[in-house]
Amino acid sequence: EETLRPLHKAWQEQQQALERMLAQRSMGDWQAQLNTLHGQHSIYLSLAQGYKNVQVKQQAIGERAKRCAELIEQIAAQEQQRETLRAQYLILKDQVKDKEQLLKQEQHIAGLESYRVQLQADQACPLCGSLEHPAISAYQALNVSQTEQALAGKRTELETLVEQGQACKEGLAKLSSEHDFLL
Repeated sequence: EETLRPLHKAWQEQQQALERMLAQRSMGDWQAQLNTLHGQHSIYLSLAQGYKNVQVKQQAIGERAKRCAELIEQIAAQEQQRETLRAQYLILKDQVKDKEQLLKQEQHIAGLESYRVQLQADQACPLCGSLEHPAISAYQALNVSQTEQALAGKRTELETLVEQGQACKEGLAKLSSEHDFLL
């Protein structure tokens, strides 16, 4: 009993304080305050849900911004690759044109073989009349098939480069489309 007496006294004091507080207000006042608290609870829940929605949207915006930055880097790299491929294409196109011209000339020279056979030292050329024939050995060494093979190789390189360029163009269009969609 001695041990419980201070606790019982404290409980009685708390009980009296509660009764005094309850006596200060009417039941209607308490009901109004309860209704106010209930209304504030609904507002709080609504605000909490709104805050969650804002966080989700901010996270989505952050992810979109990150993806946009990645796409911009990829687009820049793809454009650089496209420019490199264009430069290579122009070089190869010129090389193919040169090889075609060379092959045409060699075929023309090879077509004049019957005249070359007639060339004799110190005798006039049947075409131009010259007595000197300094390139006779060079013309005899012409190998049209090597030039044709070289031309075929350059054409194959050019076709491969065109395919790479087309793939690069399609990749760039896809990246640009995705970037535009995210904006």
